[in-house]
Amino acid sequence: MPGLAPAARSALQRLTARLDGVRLLPAGAPAPRWTPGRRNAHALVLAELVLRGASCELGDGREIAVDGMLVTMWRLFGAYLARAVGEALRLRIGGRPEPRDRNFSLDVADRHVPEPDLVHYLPSPRDGTMRQAVVLDAKFKTRPQRGDLYQMTAHCVRLGLAEGHLVHASGRPGAVEVPVGEGRLRIWRHVVDLSRPWRDLASDTDALAESVDTARSTGSQGNGRGGRM
Repeated sequence: MPGLAPAARSALQRLTARLDGVRLLPAGAPAPRWTPGRRNAHALVLAELVLRGASCELGDGREIAVDGMLVTMWRLFGAYLARAVGEALRLRIGGRPEPRDRNFSLDVADRHVPEPDLVHYLPSPRDGTMRQAVVLDAKFKTRPQRGDLYQMTAHCVRLGLAEGHLVHASGRPGAVEVPVGEGRLRIWRHVVDLSRPWRDLASDTDALAESVDTARSTGSQGNGRGGRM
């Protein structure tokens, strides 16, 4: 994960050191034996349930106290892509990434702020003012939905962009062309396959940043207006 704060990076490095010697458990292998202690019992009971594919649901009316952790995966997916792709774009084309950008709204009263996962700013060739050049939204879904196209169309029209980018967790990439007034915009569908090994995600996000930049450059050449409609 690029751009981590030094304190967070240091904490993760300490955690990595504590996990030294941990190995993946082969499928079907018995769960390792362990000795409960004051500091490890709750976490290891939960880990053993996961490894065995077991459940803490009794189904007979009895109650049981368990420890757990809830992760909102669609938020995690969006936050990861915004940070990783934003940093890759910054290194590739410069500018400034803005995850969950709140610097614009859909209405003149500023009541409806859309907050796409990533808006990347680049200096205008006219006066150097930083302007929105890329908009990207992550969707923790396996197939495109009509509402996602409506949402990205609204982002593009509001920002004056000729293309927008949706990123899904699986499926097939593609593109949809949407007529807007006398012109048209293109909504790209990218895929970052979360079933691949996590070490491959860095190269996948770099490839995604390259695709986004290529689409932006092609759009700029196609309409002659810096990628803006």
